[in-house]
Amino acid sequence: KRLFPPLAESELIFEFVLNLGHLDFEFVSDSR
Repeated sequence: KRLFPPLAESELIFEFVLNLGHLDFEFVSDSR
């Protein structure tokens, strides 16, 4: 049995959100 801890999934989502925020931040800074 392979058990994937919920932490691993949470970390992936956290990194995904951080990447989105980083991209949005760069886009905003480039727009100015």
